[in-house]
Order: sequence, then C-alpha cells, then structure tokens
Amino acid sequence: MLNYIWAGLIVTSFVFALGYDVRDLSSDKYRNGRPLPVELTFPEGYDSAARRVPVAIRIGPREYASFYRTSQAPDSSYPGYLLQTREGTQIRLAAGAKLPEPLATIGKVSKSRDEELQGRLVGFEPAPATTAAAGVVFEPVRFVKLNAIADAALTFAKTGAEIALGLIGVLALFLGLLKIAEDSGIVFALGYDLRDLSSDKYRNGQPLPVELTFPDGYDSAARRVPVAVRIDPRAYASFYRTRQAPDSSYPGYLLQTREGTRIRLATGAKLPEPLATIGKVSKSRDDELQGRLVGFGPAPAAAGAAGVVFEPVRFVKLNAIADAALTFAKTGAEIALGLVGVLALFLGLLKIAEDSGIVYALVKLVRPILRPLFPEVPPDHPALGMIALNLTATVFGLGNAATPFGIKAMEELQKLNPSEDTATNSMVMLLAINTAALQLVPPVLLLALMGTQINTLIFPILTTTVLGLIVAIVATRLLGRLRGYRASDPNRNPPSPAAAEA
Repeated sequence: MLNYIWAGLIVTSFVFALGYDVRDLSSDKYRNGRPLPVELTFPEGYDSAARRVPVAIRIGPREYASFYRTSQAPDSSYPGYLLQTREGTQIRLAAGAKLPEPLATIGKVSKSRDEELQGRLVGFEPAPATTAAAGVVFEPVRFVKLNAIADAALTFAKTGAEIALGLIGVLALFLGLLKIAEDSGIVFALGYDLRDLSSDKYRNGQPLPVELTFPDGYDSAARRVPVAVRIDPRAYASFYRTRQAPDSSYPGYLLQTREGTRIRLATGAKLPEPLATIGKVSKSRDDELQGRLVGFGPAPAAAGAAGVVFEPVRFVKLNAIADAALTFAKTGAEIALGLVGVLALFLGLLKIAEDSGIVYALVKLVRPILRPLFPEVPPDHPALGMIALNLTATVFGLGNAATPFGIKAMEELQKLNPSEDTATNSMVMLLAINTAALQLVPPVLLLALMGTQINTLIFPILTTTVLGLIVAIVATRLLGRLRGYRASDPNRNPPSPAAAEA
C-alpha cells in the first residue's frame, strides 16, 4: 500500500510539473532568444583590447516589466563585467546579485562556473562615452519544474546521506554513554575492579578442581578427546566464595598438543558466576571456555581428577567500557547509515512535491484547518504544506516519512522566526502535536511485529492519541498565554537590529 502511495505522489508531481512547464513555454515566460534591453556604464572606461572590462548594468523597471510581463522590479544597478573573446562578448553579473523573477530562474540555467548570471551581448556599439545601450540574450530556459525534480533526486540523496552521517557521532556518543552508565561508569568501574583484584575474586593462577569422565575412553595419542567435566558444587562454592552452583556436568574436550593439554567446554554452556565472566576472557576462537589442564594423570580408568587454570581476569568493568566505546560506535554508524535511504527518499519526494506545485496546492486545501492552530504563519506560506505532510504521515503511521517532513516544516517555520535561539508559538505547537502523534493507522513497525493481532490495539491507540492531541493543543495554548512565556515570544518581542547583527 505504501508503495502505491509514493508512486502516486511521484506521478502526480510529474503531472503538475509538466503542466506548469507547458504553460510557461506556451506563454514564452522567459522570452527565450530575445534580447533584454540594458544600459551599460563603464566606471573605469571601455577598453576594446581588454579581455575583462568592469561594468555596471542598469535595467529600466518599465522596460523590465514590459519585457517579462511581471510586476517585479530590478535593482537600480548591478555590478558585473564584460568578457571579450573571439567568439563574441559575454556579460556577467556579479555572483549573489538579488535578481527579480523570472531573471532569478534564468540565472539558474544561464550561468557561469562561478554561479554568475551570464548572457550574450548584442547591439553593443563601443563609443568614447562611458555609457552605452545594448541587449542581453540569455540561454534558453525550458522545463524548469521537470529539471528541478531531476536535480532534487540527486541533491536530496546527498542531503539524506549527510544528515544520516552526521548522526553517527551523536548516536555513537549517547549509546556509548548509555552502555558506560550500564557498566557502572568509569569511577565506579575502577572501584569495583580494584576490589575484585584485592579480594582475588577470580582466583587468578589457581587451579579449579574438576573431575573428568571420558565417554569414549581416553587416548593419549589423540589430539582431541571428548570429555564430560564435573565441578563439585561444594568445591566450587569454597573455591570462588560464592553461593552460585554449577550444573551437574558440562560437555567438552581435551586438546592435547606439544605445549600441554587444554580443556575446552562446549559453546553455550550455562556457567555460574564468576565462571561466566572468566569465560569472556579465557576463551577460544569459537567462544568456548578454555583453560590449562594441570595435575592430570592419565590412567586406564574412564575418569580422573585434575585442575584447570584459566587466563588471568583483571579490570573487567574498565574493559567492558572500552568495548562499549567500539561496539556502540559501530551500532551508531549502522543505525545512521540505515537512515540514508529513508531520508534521501522522503526529502527527495518532498522537494519534488514542492517544485511541482503540489505543496502550494496542499496549502490552499489545508489552510482552513491549520490556520487556527498556526495563526502566525502567513496564509500562502509553504510551511503549512510541510506541516500538513508531516501530520498526514504521522496519522497514517508512516514514522519514517514523518521525520523528514517534520524537519522541513521546522526549517520553514524558522524562516519566519526573528530569533535564532528561541522557538515561536507555531514551532512549539508543531512539536506538541508531533509528540502526541495522533494515529488512525497503527505504526508500520508494530503492524509488522504483531500481524493481525494489531486489531485489538487500534481502538486503544486511537483513543490515547486523540486525548493526547487534545491535551497537547490545550496545554500549548494555555502556556503561551502565561506572562512568563509571552515575554519570551520572539514574535511579541523581536530582537533589535543591533542584536540581530551581533
């Protein structure tokens, strides 16, 4: 079902985009191939032999309005330069110039490598005077919306990757801190480790008495001999000074080499403490508890007594913290990298919807519903469309989609915020509604885990989220009216120009 929804969104976006582009082409919105009249002024004089000549470009507001059939007006003058080559003369406006529409859109197509608006100069007659009239022909502009959709697919794939990679450090840090806290922290860990060393908790270097039974008989010439290891509960309790007791027997085998005989217990054996902790240090490559066999005198009998000396165990807690730093750095990276595809997909779809005009159509549709909740947002601002997409994804249980939509909605609301470090009432309201997370459809993850049993939770989920939404909206409105919160409202007390510049 989810695949059909996003496929429908993509197809609808392409239809909207194609409709806008066809309309622009039929109306010749960008006046392709026609020269825009301009007036050139040479502050340092004109030099026909120079490759680059500084120039100030003036575009008459009336001529501009008539040429492009628009009510927007250009600035009084734009700095730039002429680039004179054998192929002809190019004119370029300085990068960062504030251009009116549709010149701003033309500048995204007809531009130099340095992002300067450029065009071919025509009708230019050099004269001794420092001022001359001419025309500028820009590169043809076609299918703006469709090209924006194609660019969005690449741009937001990169954006999604950057966001997810940026989370690696944060996730690794907090997951690592969580594991460190679980493992008692560095100071506490050191205290525990010193206590264990002073009390010789793990009996380092001392042999644990065991009784060996050979179900297939003992063969001194064999490299590997199956064995059943029995640890007497009383001897174990006395040896390790613990109340925990071992199982009646553990399967394993002897590994006989020139260096001596080692004993290994089968992987997965249920070991009591502190033997379980010793097994994390004194182990084989296959995670089998192993130790050096001492006091073993082979005999024709099928059983024999011996002792097992394990590898020394020291600083257990500190080692656990070090392992946590590496393990959870990897976990954080895996979680963050797993978000790359999700963020790239939904941010790309969001950009497609925005460039194709769907967002602005959605704004008109949801304006009567959202305006009472977000009165500070202008009626036609794209923030309302982003909020609608975010809330729709949340209502239908699409958590992965709701996250990038919510991020984009907050970015749009921040554009209306006069303060950089204080949230507006609209931002708080969006956060509160998202926290309540009204859901008509159970989350996809929960549905995948529970299957058809999710039906028993639909009514409780709906009831609790509706009540949570009501409480969130009422609490936000009431708190926003308190004197202390009103005093910190950025829209009520916008920062002074001097503070904003600082």
